[in-house]
Amino acid sequence: MIITAIGVSAINNTDSYYTMRDIANLSRDLMEISYLAILTSVLSYSREAESQADAWGLLYTREAGYITGDSYEVWQSQLDEDQHSDFEARRNSGGIFDMFATHPMNELRIIALREQDRAMNGGTASTRSAQDAKAARRAYRDHIRPFLSSWLEDDLKLRDYGSTLYVVDRLLIDNDDAGVLNYYKGEAYRRRAKGDDLNQALAAYRTAVGYPDAPKQTYRQIGEIHRRNGDTPQAIEAFELYVAGAPDAEDAWLIQDQIDTLKTSSGNEQPAATTGEADTRGL
Repeated sequence: MIITAIGVSAINNTDSYYTMRDIANLSRDLMEISYLAILTSVLSYSREAESQADAWGLLYTREAGYITGDSYEVWQSQLDEDQHSDFEARRNSGGIFDMFATHPMNELRIIALREQDRAMNGGTASTRSAQDAKAARRAYRDHIRPFLSSWLEDDLKLRDYGSTLYVVDRLLIDNDDAGVLNYYKGEAYRRRAKGDDLNQALAAYRTAVGYPDAPKQTYRQIGEIHRRNGDTPQAIEAFELYVAGAPDAEDAWLIQDQIDTLKTSSGNEQPAATTGEADTRGL
């Protein structure tokens, strides 16, 4: 308001059109700078409030009996995931200061939380033993297992396959749910389809079918890659294993038609695989 009043007063006391125009433009620019200063001040307060919330959260975490060192590990994992992204903007997001950001940079959060954790624990970081850490991971996995496939499927829809691959590899640390996880590892490589990705996808699918929790569609994906590569006998074999293992699947008839077409085109009539063969035939 003060800038506006000064500008109006200056305009009223000049008789030159160009001078009035310049004063009006200057007043407008000063107002925009003022608004920008106010906005950055508000956002700076938001970043400080977030940092204070982190500090208080760590105190409450300790009072509740949890390991405070896990706090910065969470942010480190997020930073590492960003670094594995297929998108350059995301890879750079954690280390670039943004004056309009409402949250502190991840790297600064990690440093602050690590320092506070050590200060709260006599100068040393609070950690779990390897055995306790594994037990905690497995307890957590038991809770999220029913949602694992749907979450990974949703993650793939973001088309940031490098990030998905990083997440899957972290989840494979104890080799739990290896059938499901290797299937989605294969899916990430297959959907990205750059460089050697299809071979990597095939390797992941082959690993997946060695575990009882592998999704039934794994053999279908193996067959599709072999078909694309022109490996007709191996494609037929994998497709037959899929149909034998999932005869009621909505696309079973389509895959059977694909099998018949491949056999006709190659002149290679093969007996259909039985369900019992699904886990014993190495593709």
